[in-house]
Amino acid sequence: MKTNILRSLIIVATSCLGHVVSAQTLQDEKNIFRIEVGVMRQKTLDLQYSPRVYKSISPSLGFIYSREKKKGLFDVSLKLRTGSLSPSDGDLQSVYITDTDFDGNDGMEVHDLEYAQMSAALEVGYLHHIVTHSKPRWFVGGSLVENFTYTPSIIYIGTINYASLNLRGRMDYPLNNGKLLSLGISFPVLSVVTRMPYHNAPIYPNKSGIGAFFTGNNEVVTMNSFQNESFFVRYQWFKSEKISMDVQYESNWLYSKKPERLTASYRQISIGINL
Repeated sequence: MKTNILRSLIIVATSCLGHVVSAQTLQDEKNIFRIEVGVMRQKTLDLQYSPRVYKSISPSLGFIYSREKKKGLFDVSLKLRTGSLSPSDGDLQSVYITDTDFDGNDGMEVHDLEYAQMSAALEVGYLHHIVTHSKPRWFVGGSLVENFTYTPSIIYIGTINYASLNLRGRMDYPLNNGKLLSLGISFPVLSVVTRMPYHNAPIYPNKSGIGAFFTGNNEVVTMNSFQNESFFVRYQWFKSEKISMDVQYESNWLYSKKPERLTASYRQISIGINL
Protein backbone atom coordinates (compact mmCIF):
# COMPACT_ATOMS: atom_id res chain seq x y z
CA MET A 1 0.00 0.00 0.00
CA LYS A 2 2.79 2.42 0.93
CA THR A 3 4.62 1.50 -2.26
CA ASN A 4 1.58 2.39 -4.35
CA ILE A 5 1.19 5.74 -2.59
CA LEU A 6 4.87 6.59 -3.10
CA ARG A 7 4.65 5.64 -6.76
CA SER A 8 1.62 7.90 -7.23
CA LEU A 9 3.42 10.84 -5.63
CA ILE A 10 6.40 10.39 -7.95
CA ILE A 11 4.12 10.36 -10.99
CA VAL A 12 2.38 13.59 -9.90
CA ALA A 13 5.70 15.39 -9.27
CA THR A 14 7.06 14.32 -12.63
CA SER A 15 3.96 15.58 -14.44
CA CYS A 16 4.36 19.04 -12.88
CA LEU A 17 8.03 19.50 -13.82
CA GLY A 18 8.46 17.40 -16.95
CA HIS A 19 7.58 17.88 -20.58
CA VAL A 20 5.08 16.21 -22.84
CA VAL A 21 4.99 12.54 -21.84
CA SER A 22 2.28 11.50 -24.24
CA ALA A 23 1.21 13.03 -27.56
CA GLN A 24 -2.43 12.37 -26.72
CA THR A 25 -2.72 13.77 -23.18
CA LEU A 26 -2.13 17.12 -21.52
CA GLN A 27 -0.49 17.22 -18.10
CA ASP A 28 -2.31 18.97 -15.25
CA GLU A 29 0.58 21.42 -14.97
CA LYS A 30 3.99 21.97 -16.55
CA ASN A 31 6.73 24.46 -15.73
CA ILE A 32 9.27 24.93 -18.50
CA PHE A 33 12.42 27.04 -18.60
CA ARG A 34 13.62 27.72 -22.14
CA ILE A 35 16.89 29.14 -23.45
CA GLU A 36 17.09 30.25 -27.11
CA VAL A 37 20.35 30.91 -28.97
CA GLY A 38 20.03 32.10 -32.53
CA VAL A 39 21.12 34.22 -35.47
CA MET A 40 18.95 37.03 -36.83
CA ARG A 41 19.05 38.63 -40.27
CA GLN A 42 17.60 42.14 -40.36
CA LYS A 43 16.80 44.78 -42.99
CA THR A 44 15.84 48.31 -41.93
CA LEU A 45 14.62 51.33 -43.87
CA ASP A 46 14.36 54.46 -41.73
CA LEU A 47 13.37 57.43 -43.92
CA GLN A 48 13.90 59.78 -41.00
CA TYR A 49 17.65 59.38 -41.60
CA SER A 50 18.33 57.82 -44.98
CA PRO A 51 16.62 56.45 -48.11
CA ARG A 52 19.04 53.52 -48.01
CA VAL A 53 18.27 50.05 -46.70
CA TYR A 54 20.54 48.86 -43.90
CA LYS A 55 21.18 45.24 -43.05
CA SER A 56 22.53 43.29 -40.13
CA ILE A 57 23.32 39.72 -39.11
CA SER A 58 23.40 39.53 -35.33
CA PRO A 59 23.36 36.93 -32.53
CA SER A 60 20.30 36.69 -30.30
CA LEU A 61 19.59 35.25 -26.87
CA GLY A 62 16.28 34.50 -25.22
CA PHE A 63 15.07 33.37 -21.78
CA ILE A 64 11.48 32.12 -21.44
CA TYR A 65 9.51 30.75 -18.52
CA SER A 66 6.14 29.13 -19.19
CA ARG A 67 3.58 27.50 -16.93
CA GLU A 68 0.93 25.39 -18.60
CA LYS A 69 -2.27 24.02 -17.12
CA LYS A 70 -5.27 22.37 -18.72
CA LYS A 71 -7.00 25.70 -19.30
CA GLY A 72 -4.10 27.70 -20.64
CA LEU A 73 -0.48 28.76 -20.81
CA PHE A 74 1.20 31.67 -19.00
CA ASP A 75 4.63 32.80 -20.21
CA VAL A 76 7.27 35.45 -19.61
CA SER A 77 10.15 36.06 -22.03
CA LEU A 78 13.21 38.28 -22.28
CA LYS A 79 14.98 38.45 -25.65
CA LEU A 80 18.25 40.28 -26.35
CA ARG A 81 20.30 40.93 -29.46
CA THR A 82 23.14 43.14 -30.64
CA GLY A 83 24.77 43.76 -34.00
CA SER A 84 25.93 46.32 -36.55
CA LEU A 85 23.87 47.96 -39.29
CA SER A 86 25.54 48.64 -42.65
CA PRO A 87 24.24 49.64 -46.12
CA SER A 88 22.85 46.71 -48.05
CA ASP A 89 23.88 47.97 -51.51
CA GLY A 90 27.59 48.15 -50.65
CA ASP A 91 28.42 51.24 -52.78
CA LEU A 92 28.90 54.02 -50.26
CA GLN A 93 30.46 52.77 -47.02
CA SER A 94 31.80 56.02 -45.51
CA VAL A 95 30.83 59.68 -45.15
CA TYR A 96 33.08 62.73 -44.77
CA ILE A 97 32.08 65.44 -42.32
CA THR A 98 33.84 68.81 -42.48
CA ASP A 99 33.96 71.27 -39.61
CA THR A 100 35.51 74.62 -38.83
CA ASP A 101 36.76 75.27 -35.31
CA PHE A 102 36.73 78.56 -33.36
CA ASP A 103 40.05 79.67 -34.87
CA GLY A 104 38.87 79.14 -38.44
CA ASN A 105 40.75 75.90 -39.05
CA ASP A 106 38.98 73.42 -41.28
CA GLY A 107 38.86 69.79 -40.29
CA MET A 108 37.46 66.59 -41.72
CA GLU A 109 36.25 63.40 -40.08
CA VAL A 110 35.62 60.07 -41.78
CA HIS A 111 32.73 58.02 -40.44
CA ASP A 112 32.09 54.46 -41.58
CA LEU A 113 28.45 53.72 -42.37
CA GLU A 114 28.27 50.98 -39.77
CA TYR A 115 26.22 51.54 -36.66
CA ALA A 116 26.05 49.39 -33.56
CA GLN A 117 22.49 48.50 -32.57
CA MET A 118 21.08 46.75 -29.51
CA SER A 119 17.60 45.53 -28.65
CA ALA A 120 15.80 44.18 -25.59
CA ALA A 121 12.22 42.85 -25.55
CA LEU A 122 10.16 41.79 -22.53
CA GLU A 123 6.84 40.00 -23.03
CA VAL A 124 4.24 38.75 -20.54
CA GLY A 125 1.32 36.78 -21.98
CA TYR A 126 -1.44 34.25 -21.58
CA LEU A 127 -2.85 31.75 -24.09
CA HIS A 128 -6.17 30.04 -23.41
CA HIS A 129 -6.64 26.41 -24.45
CA ILE A 130 -9.80 26.55 -26.62
CA VAL A 131 -9.93 23.01 -28.11
CA THR A 132 -9.63 20.10 -25.69
CA HIS A 133 -10.77 17.06 -27.71
CA SER A 134 -8.55 17.09 -30.78
CA LYS A 135 -4.99 16.13 -31.62
CA PRO A 136 -3.88 19.70 -32.42
CA ARG A 137 -4.06 21.88 -29.33
CA TRP A 138 -5.35 25.37 -30.13
CA PHE A 139 -4.64 28.47 -28.05
CA VAL A 140 -5.73 32.11 -28.28
CA GLY A 141 -4.81 34.97 -25.98
CA GLY A 142 -2.81 38.13 -25.63
CA SER A 143 0.34 39.67 -24.24
CA LEU A 144 2.00 42.89 -23.18
CA VAL A 145 5.26 43.63 -25.00
CA GLU A 146 7.94 46.20 -24.18
CA ASN A 147 10.67 46.54 -26.83
CA PHE A 148 13.55 49.02 -26.94
CA THR A 149 15.79 49.12 -30.03
CA TYR A 150 18.60 51.66 -29.78
CA THR A 151 21.37 52.75 -32.17
CA PRO A 152 23.81 54.95 -30.20
CA SER A 153 25.67 56.44 -33.17
CA ILE A 154 25.92 59.71 -35.07
CA ILE A 155 22.56 58.84 -36.61
CA TYR A 156 19.93 56.77 -34.80
CA ILE A 157 18.76 54.45 -37.58
CA GLY A 158 15.98 52.15 -36.43
CA THR A 159 15.78 53.58 -32.91
CA ILE A 160 12.32 52.90 -31.49
CA ASN A 161 10.58 51.94 -28.29
CA TYR A 162 7.11 50.45 -28.18
CA ALA A 163 4.83 49.05 -25.52
CA SER A 164 2.06 47.02 -27.15
CA LEU A 165 -1.07 45.08 -26.33
CA ASN A 166 -0.90 42.05 -28.64
CA LEU A 167 -3.31 39.37 -29.80
CA ARG A 168 -1.77 35.91 -30.07
CA GLY A 169 -2.64 32.51 -31.45
CA ARG A 170 -0.85 29.17 -31.33
CA MET A 171 -1.22 25.55 -32.39
CA ASP A 172 0.66 22.58 -30.92
CA TYR A 173 0.52 19.45 -33.06
CA PRO A 174 1.88 16.17 -31.61
CA LEU A 175 3.44 14.16 -34.44
CA ASN A 176 3.31 10.39 -34.83
CA ASN A 177 7.01 10.13 -33.95
CA GLY A 178 6.29 11.59 -30.49
CA LYS A 179 7.77 15.02 -31.30
CA LEU A 180 5.93 18.34 -31.26
CA LEU A 181 5.31 20.86 -34.04
CA SER A 182 4.22 24.36 -32.95
CA LEU A 183 3.05 27.39 -34.93
CA GLY A 184 2.24 30.84 -33.57
CA ILE A 185 1.20 34.33 -34.67
CA SER A 186 1.08 37.68 -32.89
CA PHE A 187 0.18 41.26 -33.77
CA PRO A 188 -0.45 44.50 -31.81
CA VAL A 189 -3.84 46.21 -31.54
CA LEU A 190 -2.81 49.19 -29.39
CA SER A 191 0.67 50.59 -28.78
CA VAL A 192 2.58 53.43 -27.19
CA VAL A 193 5.40 54.25 -29.63
CA THR A 194 8.44 56.42 -28.94
CA ARG A 195 10.67 57.64 -31.75
CA MET A 196 13.08 60.48 -32.37
CA PRO A 197 11.48 63.89 -33.10
CA TYR A 198 11.78 65.51 -36.51
CA HIS A 199 14.97 67.35 -35.57
CA ASN A 200 16.52 64.07 -34.35
CA ALA A 201 18.11 65.78 -31.35
CA PRO A 202 16.08 65.32 -28.15
CA ILE A 203 17.95 67.52 -25.68
CA TYR A 204 16.61 68.54 -22.28
CA PRO A 205 18.49 70.17 -19.40
CA ASN A 206 19.66 67.72 -16.71
CA LYS A 207 18.57 64.69 -18.74
CA SER A 208 20.60 62.01 -20.46
CA GLY A 209 20.14 61.24 -24.15
CA ILE A 210 17.91 58.25 -23.36
CA GLY A 211 15.92 60.27 -20.81
CA ALA A 212 15.34 63.03 -23.37
CA PHE A 213 14.31 60.41 -25.95
CA PHE A 214 11.39 59.37 -23.73
CA THR A 215 10.33 62.97 -22.99
CA GLY A 216 7.60 64.33 -25.22
CA ASN A 217 8.01 61.76 -28.01
CA ASN A 218 5.45 59.17 -26.90
CA GLU A 219 2.31 58.57 -28.95
CA VAL A 220 -0.61 56.17 -28.54
CA VAL A 221 -1.28 54.53 -31.91
CA THR A 222 -3.35 51.77 -33.49
CA MET A 223 -2.63 49.41 -36.39
CA ASN A 224 -3.04 52.26 -38.90
CA SER A 225 0.21 53.82 -37.70
CA PHE A 226 2.11 50.92 -36.15
CA GLN A 227 2.35 47.25 -37.09
CA ASN A 228 4.49 44.47 -35.72
CA GLU A 229 3.30 41.10 -37.00
CA SER A 230 5.30 38.01 -36.05
CA PHE A 231 5.11 34.32 -36.94
CA PHE A 232 7.06 31.31 -35.74
CA VAL A 233 7.26 27.60 -36.48
CA ARG A 234 9.07 25.26 -34.07
CA TYR A 235 10.01 21.60 -34.41
CA GLN A 236 11.02 19.49 -31.44
CA TRP A 237 13.80 17.16 -32.61
CA PHE A 238 14.97 15.76 -29.28
CA LYS A 239 13.08 14.81 -26.13
CA SER A 240 13.94 13.01 -22.92
CA GLU A 241 12.40 12.92 -19.47
CA LYS A 242 14.35 15.97 -18.27
CA ILE A 243 15.20 17.98 -21.35
CA SER A 244 14.03 18.68 -24.88
CA MET A 245 15.59 20.56 -27.78
CA ASP A 246 14.05 22.18 -30.85
CA VAL A 247 14.79 24.37 -33.83
CA GLN A 248 12.69 27.47 -34.48
CA TYR A 249 12.20 29.82 -37.41
CA GLU A 250 10.72 33.23 -36.62
CA SER A 251 9.67 36.04 -38.96
CA ASN A 252 8.80 39.58 -37.87
CA TRP A 253 7.64 42.66 -39.75
CA LEU A 254 7.70 46.15 -38.17
CA TYR A 255 6.15 49.33 -39.55
CA SER A 256 5.98 52.75 -37.90
CA LYS A 257 4.44 55.68 -39.77
CA LYS A 258 5.47 58.78 -37.78
CA PRO A 259 7.38 61.05 -37.92
CA GLU A 260 8.86 59.40 -41.04
CA ARG A 261 8.28 55.84 -42.18
CA LEU A 262 10.32 53.12 -40.52
CA THR A 263 10.11 49.52 -41.75
CA ALA A 264 12.14 46.57 -40.61
CA SER A 265 12.05 42.85 -41.36
CA TYR A 266 13.60 40.17 -39.17
CA ARG A 267 14.33 36.50 -39.92
CA GLN A 268 15.71 34.36 -37.14
CA ILE A 269 16.85 30.75 -36.77
CA SER A 270 17.40 29.57 -33.20
CA ILE A 271 18.04 26.45 -31.16
CA GLY A 272 15.95 26.05 -28.02
CA ILE A 273 16.78 24.07 -24.88
CA ASN A 274 13.80 23.33 -22.63
CA LEU A 275 14.34 22.29 -19.01
